[in-house]
Amino acid sequence: MTKIIGPLFLLICVSTLRAQYTDVINANRPGFTENAYGVGKDVFQVEDGLTFIYGYPDSNQVYTSFQNLLYLRHGFFSERLEVNLQFQYNYRHLQTKNLSSVSSSAFEPLGIGAKYLIYDHTIKSKSHEIRSWKKRTSFNWSKLIPSVAIKTNYLLTPTNTEPDGFAAGLLLHNQMSTYWNIVTNVSYVGIDSKNPQIEALISSTYGINDQWSSYLESRNLFSDLQKTYEIGLGFAYLINKDLQIDASVRGGLVNSEPTAGISTGISWRLDRHKDQFVAVKPEKPKKEKDPNRASFVSRAASSTKEAVVVAGIYTGMFFSNLGTDISIFVQNLFLKKENHIPKRNRNRKPKKAKTKDVKKPVKGKRFEQESKDYKSGKTAFEAAEKERIAKEKAAKEAAEAQAKLDKQKAKEAREAEKAAEKAAKKERKAKEKAEKEALEAQEILEKQKEKEAKEAEKAAKKAAEEKES
Repeated sequence: MTKIIGPLFLLICVSTLRAQYTDVINANRPGFTENAYGVGKDVFQVEDGLTFIYGYPDSNQVYTSFQNLLYLRHGFFSERLEVNLQFQYNYRHLQTKNLSSVSSSAFEPLGIGAKYLIYDHTIKSKSHEIRSWKKRTSFNWSKLIPSVAIKTNYLLTPTNTEPDGFAAGLLLHNQMSTYWNIVTNVSYVGIDSKNPQIEALISSTYGINDQWSSYLESRNLFSDLQKTYEIGLGFAYLINKDLQIDASVRGGLVNSEPTAGISTGISWRLDRHKDQFVAVKPEKPKKEKDPNRASFVSRAASSTKEAVVVAGIYTGMFFSNLGTDISIFVQNLFLKKENHIPKRNRNRKPKKAKTKDVKKPVKGKRFEQESKDYKSGKTAFEAAEKERIAKEKAAKEAAEAQAKLDKQKAKEAREAEKAAEKAAKKERKAKEKAEKEALEAQEILEKQKEKEAKEAEKAAKKAAEEKES
């Protein structure tokens, strides 16, 4: 569960809700709830915790467990994306009355996962409600809309004591106030396993001051083999902006059997985050109104008057010329051709006489520029420069391809080495188990022989006593 330390960190989370990175470490300890936000781009974070659990399976048994959980978190490629690795060591001890104790240990579960923020909610401010004190101070209902993230991971449990396989979950985050937030997780673990498990968590975090914060968490697990109901309470202390320590206690029921535990841990991050600046276009200054400028009505009226006057003049000229043309046309109908009245002079521009001389083509500016560039060698230089750039690009791509191939080969070699180590470890465990079973069988056989010898001795003694009597 993410610990939001103090009002400074909470204020950063509210004011920079669009970014994942925060100036103060953002850890998922000491609880089990995960925040919807990641650690931020180019940030590497380590979270380690020790847990001791004590329980009573029944009146004749006492169960103790020691766990060491290590989380490695890294943000890359995007502010919204985070990848993580999980390593856990479990030591279990079961003491039964009048019987020998049983203990076991294993590194499980081991997991790899990723988290991505799909919706980043911005709380609407009510500071603009200056006319109503009631609206300005009433509950802000937009706080009930959470930021949403999804996660997926793959868990490996060699002893099959816990669910393994693929898991997926939904992460919700509600910022209720400057000091208080609520985080909710719903996950489905072991999608492809025989014993899937549903996990539901809800936590509430409150920042006490700049260094101290407290949390309260409810954790519920549901599966065919196990049902767990737990309540946790804890505190976290911020040593500096990159280092945090925590402690917590929890208790609950596992299959109706009471359990209790304590936990302590530390969180540290390597911060190499760099802010990315986004260019923002400046707003265009608004034009100030000229107080001496006439109103729209008066300006429209004056322009309309001018338009009416001009239209009237041109209309009068049109009809005057039309009357002259009609009069000339009618008179020419009744006059002889040689007595026709010439048409009205319309003040047209005289047409230019066509010349038969063909003009020489004029060289364009672009053609002349290209000729100058060719003579000066500029075109050849550009071609050579393009060829050089193409060669450099090809060499760079070849180097990248070779590096990628080398990286793939190294990865395959590591995987082969890990597979060999795993097979050797499995063979060693099988051999140790066989030796242990052989020793147990030998002890049982010796006890049986010893018992038979005692019984034979008793029988002989009894026979001797009967003979004497």
